Amino acid sequence: MQNKLHFAAHGHTAAEVIYERADADQHMMGLTSFKGDHPTLRDAKIAKNYLSEEELKVLNNLVSGYFDFAEVQAMKHRAMYMKDYIQHLDAILSSTGEQLLNGCGTVSHEQAMEKAEREYRQFDVRTLSPVEQAYLDNIKILNKKVKGKK
Repeated sequence: MQNKLHFAAHGHTAAEVIYERADADQHMMGLTSFKGDHPTLRDAKIAKNYLSEEELKVLNNLVSGYFDFAEVQAMKHRAMYMKDYIQHLDAILSSTGEQLLNGCGTVSHEQAMEKAEREYRQFDVRTLSPVEQAYLDNIKILNKKVKGKK
């Protein structure tokens, strides 16, 4: 379900997004969203964190609309199985002209996680932690004070 929604929103599965966009050489590893001042490995393993603002908005709207449909089914006490939800999702997406995911995509979850970890390790080695950056900033301040006293 998640991959069908991702694919409809931007043409890639969640694993494909991570695999294609996780890049240690990019600013903040290619992430567009993460918690705190510095991305974590956990952040790097979440596909939504690589999406543009527009892609994320489309995805959120598709998910919201689909949850509304599922809630109505529950309110009406209609028995729904996963295959039913998949069929209905495909019908909704195709009726609105969205791309349908056929199959599982070109990248496995495992491949995406391995790539995210590999890129994150390279990124993290080259990036100062907030504590390290604060330490260097304090050294610069102290050097300026010492030079000012001479």
